[in-house]
Amino acid sequence: IARPDLDYLKDISQRLGISVVCNLHQIDFAREYAERIIGLSQGKLIFDGPPSALTDGILEQIYGSRVESAR
Repeated sequence: IARPDLDYLKDISQRLGISVVCNLHQIDFAREYAERIIGLSQGKLIFDGPPSALTDGILEQIYGSRVESAR
């Protein structure tokens, strides 16, 4: 998904007051656009919270290896 597409989805959701569920693996985009992030690993919920609470340690639990933080 390109940044303009995410801008469009965010605008629509705010104007219409609807939720958007989007599967992103680009951590920087998720942190920038999401109000809530849900992280799964092997079918188990690892994280459910705001982008500000998504730490590098949690990302390692989700992806199973060291992930470079996108801040």
